[in-house]
Amino acid sequence: MQMLGRKCRNFVALAIVMTMIVGCGESLIQQNDGPKAQVPINGNESEAIEADLPGEVFDFDYTLEGATDDLFIDGQAQPTEILPEFAFRGINVFFTGDDAPAIEYQVATSEDQWGTWTRFAPESSYAGMFGGIINLSQAGVAFRFRSTVVPEYVRFEFFEDPIEHGEHDHDHGDESLLFDDDDYMSLDDDDEELSERIGELSVQQDDADLSVRRQELITSCSKTKMAAYSGGRRLADITVIKMDHKNVGLNTASAYEKMRIAAARDGVRIQIVSGFRTMAEQTYFYNCYLSKRCNNGNLAARPGYSNHQNGLALDLNTRGAGVANWLNRNGARFGFKRTVPSELWHWEYRAGTTVSPQVCGGGGGGGGSTNQPPPPPPPPPRYDANLSVKFLGLTNFYPQGSSRHIGDALIGDRFKAEVLLTNRSSVRIGPVRMGYWFEHPFLKATNYRIDTDSPHHNRSSWRVNSANSEAKNPAKNNMGRTGLLEMHSFAPGESKRVVIDLIATEYSVGRADHPDIRVWVRHIANVYGEHTSFGGSPSTNKIGKVLRAHAQVDVLKADEWQFASKKNAGDLEGWRACHDGHHDRFLHNTNHGLMSMHVTGNNACAQSPAWTNIDASRFDQLVIGARSHDGKHTKAISWAPDSCAGVKRVSGADRYSSSAAVSRHLFPAGAQTAVLVLGTTHSADAIVAGPLAAQLGGPVLLTGNDTLPAAIATELRRLKPAKVVIVGGTSAISASVELAVRALGPKTERLAGQTRFTTAAVVAKSMGSPTREALIVSADSAHLVDAVLAASLAAGLKIPVLYVQGDTVAAETRSALTALNIQRTIIVGGPSSVSAAIASKLPSPRRLSGASRFATARAVADFAISRGVSDDHIYITRADNLIDAFSVTHTGNIIMLSNPAGLHPITQKFIEQRAGDRSQTLFKPVTLLGGVAALSKGVESSTCLAVEGVESFTVKFEARGDSKFQTLVIPMSDHPNWSGKVHSLRIYPLAGKRPAAGTSGWYDFQRVLFQSSRTRTTNSARQGFSNVTPVTLTP
Repeated sequence: MQMLGRKCRNFVALAIVMTMIVGCGESLIQQNDGPKAQVPINGNESEAIEADLPGEVFDFDYTLEGATDDLFIDGQAQPTEILPEFAFRGINVFFTGDDAPAIEYQVATSEDQWGTWTRFAPESSYAGMFGGIINLSQAGVAFRFRSTVVPEYVRFEFFEDPIEHGEHDHDHGDESLLFDDDDYMSLDDDDEELSERIGELSVQQDDADLSVRRQELITSCSKTKMAAYSGGRRLADITVIKMDHKNVGLNTASAYEKMRIAAARDGVRIQIVSGFRTMAEQTYFYNCYLSKRCNNGNLAARPGYSNHQNGLALDLNTRGAGVANWLNRNGARFGFKRTVPSELWHWEYRAGTTVSPQVCGGGGGGGGSTNQPPPPPPPPPRYDANLSVKFLGLTNFYPQGSSRHIGDALIGDRFKAEVLLTNRSSVRIGPVRMGYWFEHPFLKATNYRIDTDSPHHNRSSWRVNSANSEAKNPAKNNMGRTGLLEMHSFAPGESKRVVIDLIATEYSVGRADHPDIRVWVRHIANVYGEHTSFGGSPSTNKIGKVLRAHAQVDVLKADEWQFASKKNAGDLEGWRACHDGHHDRFLHNTNHGLMSMHVTGNNACAQSPAWTNIDASRFDQLVIGARSHDGKHTKAISWAPDSCAGVKRVSGADRYSSSAAVSRHLFPAGAQTAVLVLGTTHSADAIVAGPLAAQLGGPVLLTGNDTLPAAIATELRRLKPAKVVIVGGTSAISASVELAVRALGPKTERLAGQTRFTTAAVVAKSMGSPTREALIVSADSAHLVDAVLAASLAAGLKIPVLYVQGDTVAAETRSALTALNIQRTIIVGGPSSVSAAIASKLPSPRRLSGASRFATARAVADFAISRGVSDDHIYITRADNLIDAFSVTHTGNIIMLSNPAGLHPITQKFIEQRAGDRSQTLFKPVTLLGGVAALSKGVESSTCLAVEGVESFTVKFEARGDSKFQTLVIPMSDHPNWSGKVHSLRIYPLAGKRPAAGTSGWYDFQRVLFQSSRTRTTNSARQGFSNVTPVTLTP
């Protein structure tokens, strides 16, 4: 070994090496120099022999403490770069892990001329180990890799020439699996029709198939006599042949061949990973077990004591799709048993009989004697299946009453339903026929597709199934209200799904009990059926349960509300009371189907849902079914326009353009300093950068990892800063981005550490803390909302942000607390974010939190105001995507949260209260962060109402109060400002007055909808209003 740290640029701040630390800062790279590697042969390391390795080796061990701290930055995989000593055209790749990581790589053919990212496809795997070869058409000079899943160990061997398969498996033994698999039979993963045909072969066909496929299934019929051992004693030589390129005892091979064909019939591909072993091979594996430095440290018996040495044992590819489950269910049928509980892959042929017909003409034994009893009969088939259905692309935007846990759609919305059927049986089932039913006239199917997860059986690797083109199935664009789908047969473990395109066609509240889609299995040959309807039951049922499922949805309208569900007091169709203190009850009257409010003050009102969208040019009349018990009175309707002077919106085409737009908005004259952070969704560096930028007096700008976005480059040219401070290491923001910034003129400074804790501490120490306070937040990305709120508060208080996680204060955080002499800490977030154990270890902690993220934002805002932070500007950001908020944390202004479709009541109430405190003075503009896809026009309209304190436009009219319902038709078009789109509507049941003494104070609404007088048509699912009363607007 020699230290060659100068030869690598480690883009990931990896802390600990596998054997020794080399250069590149603190790298995880272990590099072998030259052609020697230690290969243990007999367990005595001092007697290890040397094997030639013509390549250059780099090792990465991610199991060591701290090794993965920066392998991912805010959920984004970060690249690691390697510079071998020579130009290379062949790369041998080996890695381990619980799951196969999706490793991608880039190759540079000249300095800074990189190819595209390419997904590495392992050629082989065994027991959590994966291997393969990359051959290049053009020599490379540098190499990068990244992984979407943290691996345990990664090894790259670089060669000057392309590698032939099987050429360099020197120190892996059977684990490397770098063999050419063109010579043996495999089931094409993409050939589902072949899979289903094999599945339908009868048992009588198996023996014929043996003779046809025998030469495809084996590698070589050349028989070899080899020394066998058992219990440490030498046995008679046994006959060994090659199968799957492995030595296998003849009798075991014959039984295995029958088992493999049966598995292929069920769509499962079994392979031998390790078979018969010589004494030298068993010695190698035993030494690996002792040293834990090869073969993944897997368990191995002492040489002479392994059943791999007498031909009985096989290690099989149990990590292959469906292999382990198939073997557990069927291995005993062919005489194979698992004998090592901790090794799923270790199977032994224990039937003892000579298998007939034998592979390669038989003779020679190998793999058991012939004087043992025959294997037991196979177990009876076990039948099980599961059916489910769910909607895709729906949101629960109406979380009230009986619709609280049901998805919602507006008329015209398009979404999907996914029907999932899984065969959990031990055998193939089918053919399968499935029934379906859509609740008309509310839902209509417009298309469908049938997929399978074969051969992976993981319910995620979907591809189109042959049933999708079955002639008996309905036309794709004409499923109708009900029908049947032929689903063909299912292999054990296989799932199929039907993805159905749907459109919401009619308003459903009060007309249907949450419209649904219903599915049921009608028939499985010889197993289940006939199940003719959703509510029925099958006459034959070996499954043991009824296979049926349903999913519900509510179809709503944006300009009509009938309040007719009569199910739950919360069924208000999105309407909510406004102006607290002027009413004491607001509910759905389930007896009569009404929206009812009990008024106690002079300003009670009900506000329309967040999804309100009224086309004023189409509908000029508002129809309200109303009653009261208080005699003649005045009602009022108020609304706000799409936009108003008190509310601004800042947005861009993407996160970088939005960041630049915020900078232009806040620094129109430029800035001497700017702060640059990685623009990923969960950027930890962006949080600590906010208070830093506040201290420096410049904007926070977002950038990519490897490239400076054009929008940010343009903004830097406009700002003309003298210096740009980069927060985060080169694994977050690469050196190439820093060079691009310098090319624009400003100097650069980088504040970074190996972890997010270290970076936060570095920034905190550079800032200082005049008040000896610090903000404390969780480093867990699940609590990003708390971190964003804390960053803005910290900027307003001019104090730093530090990270904690779990129940221990990180050493870097402790160091910063001590160095800054912090006397008081402010925690943002509840105990699930920053635990009580952490809080107890902090100096004089104070916690700011609430029952929800919206309540926490209110708590932080109230605290900020109490500490003198300015409230003359409020930013509103989307609660579930805070990327746009990163660019405003440095302002120190209050940040409040909103749902994308509608302004949250906690946020609206806070804004209304602050507006009320200002008397005649409006806020400086409240700013919405993001376009209408992030925060809808409904949010903007509701914010206008809240900011200005009173509604922009109002109409008033007289109504009776004789306890009888009247249908009031209000001519909205008589108001000069009834135009465009209206997204927020308020009804004042008793405009500007309190209920008269001695009256009930109850005001009921039977319906609220819009219609057109010009076409004499209503926008309603119901016709024939009674007791219609046209009204005249009053001043």
